[in-house]
Amino acid sequence: MPFGELLTGSVQLIWRNKKLLIFPAIGLALYAIGLLIYQLAGAAWLSRYFDWLNDMMRSPDAIPPDIMGEFFTGVAAMWIGLAVFLMLSLLGYIVGLVATSGLILEADRARDGEQVDVGRGLREGLGRAGHLFLVQLAWLLPGLLIGCVGFAGFFLLAFGAGAAGSRSDTANALGFVWLACVCGGFCLGLLYAVVAGIFSPLMQQSAVAGRRGVVEAIREGWALTRANLGTVILVWILLLLVSFAVTVLLQLVTTIISLPLTGVWLAGFGRLMEDAQRGVMPQLPRVSTPLYLITSLFSLLVTVGGMWLLQAYMPVVWNGVYRRLSRPVVAAPAELVAAEDDTTQDEPAA
Repeated sequence: MPFGELLTGSVQLIWRNKKLLIFPAIGLALYAIGLLIYQLAGAAWLSRYFDWLNDMMRSPDAIPPDIMGEFFTGVAAMWIGLAVFLMLSLLGYIVGLVATSGLILEADRARDGEQVDVGRGLREGLGRAGHLFLVQLAWLLPGLLIGCVGFAGFFLLAFGAGAAGSRSDTANALGFVWLACVCGGFCLGLLYAVVAGIFSPLMQQSAVAGRRGVVEAIREGWALTRANLGTVILVWILLLLVSFAVTVLLQLVTTIISLPLTGVWLAGFGRLMEDAQRGVMPQLPRVSTPLYLITSLFSLLVTVGGMWLLQAYMPVVWNGVYRRLSRPVVAAPAELVAAEDDTTQDEPAA
């Protein structure tokens, strides 16, 4: 398989059919709105909390009588913001199933030279979203089971080591077993994540682009991956490197964007230390609400933008892999005509 052509060709396909970028943006929009609401709620609570601390340090006797009520009201607002974020993230995931299915279907058509139709992709994606979800769920449930067993073992062994108390030999033995189980559970979970990352993509492509049922999609994806294991692993590694490079770039950009806010905080803490050394009542650095909002907004745009591009690119690449591995190469029309001419010439004249 020409890996360079596969990776660069997917970029070119998206570039020629920019409507494909609409699909991942639909689900991510809900996630971004929820995250922004949560950040705003957290910033408001943090700013108010620092103001309370400064007021109490300046005048301990002037504590507002309803400070605890205001404190818990702020905490409740932050938890409400978190609940809204989780709710919109779940809704975004559901919408994202439809959008991802539509993206795969329309990318598959675009490879055949057809025009991308977002409405058609969403309508057909709605019919394949359930199949995509069930394939993902088939890999998610064993992972959750491994995680639950690992957490149960973690707490049971930790409780046993604590109950052993003074019996040092028993406690040490349980501690060693606990450490071994933690390391073993981590390695098992990591191994399962790698296996799922390698085998799951072609199953998802079979369920959507292949329009197969869940069981048939799992069987075909498993068979294709096993028959082309080296190829699939290499594609998975290449996409992992692409994802890592994009993540590092996003972290670098986010860090640069956060420098003004970080500088304000560091200067504030520097003044706090100087005041403490001079015996002056220190003041905690205040949260600059406009600066925090601007920084959060730009960081959010950069993060969501990177996720948007990756969520558009990854399914398109795997769609190219699925097409190459599952569909026979069809001869070009000129080759078919030449073959028919040769056959005609070989036939005896009537």
